[in-house]
Amino acid sequence: MWRRVWNVTSSRRDSDETREGTDRALAYARDHGIGYWIARNALLKSFLDARSAAASERDANIAGIRRTLDEYRATGTALGISWFLALLGRLYGDCGQPLLGISVLDDAISHARETGEHYHEAEILALRGDLLSMSGGPPEVAEVPFRAGLDVARRQRAKGWELRVATGLARLLRVQGRAGEARALLAPVYAWFTEGFDTQDLRDARAELRALGLARDGGGSTDG
Repeated sequence: MWRRVWNVTSSRRDSDETREGTDRALAYARDHGIGYWIARNALLKSFLDARSAAASERDANIAGIRRTLDEYRATGTALGISWFLALLGRLYGDCGQPLLGISVLDDAISHARETGEHYHEAEILALRGDLLSMSGGPPEVAEVPFRAGLDVARRQRAKGWELRVATGLARLLRVQGRAGEARALLAPVYAWFTEGFDTQDLRDARAELRALGLARDGGGSTDG
């Protein structure tokens, strides 16, 4: 049950609900001496703490996460490793270290393909595109993992992942002056949804569509 709660709330990026669910799960695991769930939820709590920490504290938090991840692996399970690595990669991006994040995401992608743990693969690929863009590499290189992530989401018929990936790719296309292509990509995915418009992913998509409404093909934004 706790894994389902964490996956749903964290996928929606509801940090308060995610923290509450993680704290309750960790307390339950400790009360009942369930080593696997203690390690798993301690790891999740470490990620939440790191994301809310001051920038000056994040390097220490990342070191702590790596230690907790080693403890989790020591339980003998490979379950969720690709996702945890993706969270770590995101943290490196938050800390302004995209190249370290890309390296971690490459490990996550390898793990997913070796084990068949594909649930978060679309998001992992999109994160890789974000970090490639952040690192200052060519836009066409960053576009490749976004396109791959979009293909994964569509094969899985996972509209939530498709929306998140399409929003990131549309943003990348817009800054390249390819607003028309970005609108054609994102608008139909957004239009598929009929509820949940207060969730972060739909708010992000809506904001990007508004930005695209002010963008012209060939460069820049305009008020007209």
